Amino acid sequence: MLEPPDSRGPRLLFKRRAKTTTDAIPIHLDLAVENREAEVERLVGLGATVVETKSERIGPVEETWTVMKDPEGNGFCVQ
Repeated sequence: MLEPPDSRGPRLLFKRRAKTTTDAIPIHLDLAVENREAEVERLVGLGATVVETKSERIGPVEETWTVMKDPEGNGFCVQ
């Protein structure tokens, strides 16, 4: 993970994964926000589209995120 030294910007996490098909989203951004539903609605208003919403439970913690695409088809997630 890359983090700005002053903690005032985005963190970038790189994960090694198996090669995916060309129609999969091999590289994308995960955006952590205070209110996922409101941010998804705002982004849709700006032209993004929702692909799907997923949840995963790891022990007592459940994480939910929405997979989206920008108007050019680039994928990203909002969590």
